[in-house]
Amino acid sequence: MAAGSIKIVAITALVVLAVGCARAEKTSPPSLATVDGVPITLPQFKKKIASLRPDFETISGDSASEAAKIDLLSRMIQEEMYLNEARRLNISATPAEVDERVRKESAGYGKSFADMLKQQGMTLADYRSEAKKDIIIEKLLDSQVYSRVRVTRAQVEAYLRENGKKLRKEKRLRVRQIVVESPREAGEILSELKSGADFATLAGKWSLSPDAAVGGDLGWVERGEMPPEFESVIWRLKKGATSGIIKTLYGYHIFRVEGIRTAGPPSPHEAEAIAEKVLSRTLGEEMFRKWNAGLQARTIVHINYSLLSRI
Repeated sequence: MAAGSIKIVAITALVVLAVGCARAEKTSPPSLATVDGVPITLPQFKKKIASLRPDFETISGDSASEAAKIDLLSRMIQEEMYLNEARRLNISATPAEVDERVRKESAGYGKSFADMLKQQGMTLADYRSEAKKDIIIEKLLDSQVYSRVRVTRAQVEAYLRENGKKLRKEKRLRVRQIVVESPREAGEILSELKSGADFATLAGKWSLSPDAAVGGDLGWVERGEMPPEFESVIWRLKKGATSGIIKTLYGYHIFRVEGIRTAGPPSPHEAEAIAEKVLSRTLGEEMFRKWNAGLQARTIVHINYSLLSRI
């Protein structure tokens, strides 16, 4: 299970923790909170609000609402709690790991990456700092939770006895993509494709996306796994068909459907793989909840609600 999906669960749990600390001891301004003595400062909080303001307005309609501020602060508390635990366990991220993460995440933006950072009030140093934190937290969750999940043969067999008849494969598409910076580039590439050029070769040569290294291959995808603006296009394509040009924040995209697997009952081998995947996710969630609850129980959090209310 991806670490990102678990973070949502943790945020919900930590909101309860934050609300439960209404009578917490006062901290010295400009700290909004401390997590085992590590401060979350007012400038840090204001900078985070500035970078997330569009999301706040979408969710709450009011970037200064009490609920939105508590939600953001609880996220920052959760992050600091994990980072403190990672420090205790000597878990870190190397400069090379940060470089690779930034390279992959910025690749799809091209020259617009700097503009994106500017719009969010971030510098490249800020972005690298956030990337480093993400890597450390992912390593922490993997080492303490997900790498410890074990699905036994007996569990798989029990799951299949109870759910085997309900299992079914969803329709899947094998998709490739090319992402470039300008409509002119996209138009030239589309013309080459219509003239018979090999999609994977052009993706490897011109695409800005990290998957260019494998000819733009995104693998097999199911419905709901890609952004809506892509889904509305690729699911109308037949095998071997190429899309038109799709403009997004990341650039100009062209897709090709390389293969189609229809929905239907899985083979015995596929059924076992589905069962193992479901069980792994379920056991991982249970293990995470226990681990996270234990970490919260031994973490001392102080929140300055008076200062928070004046922001």
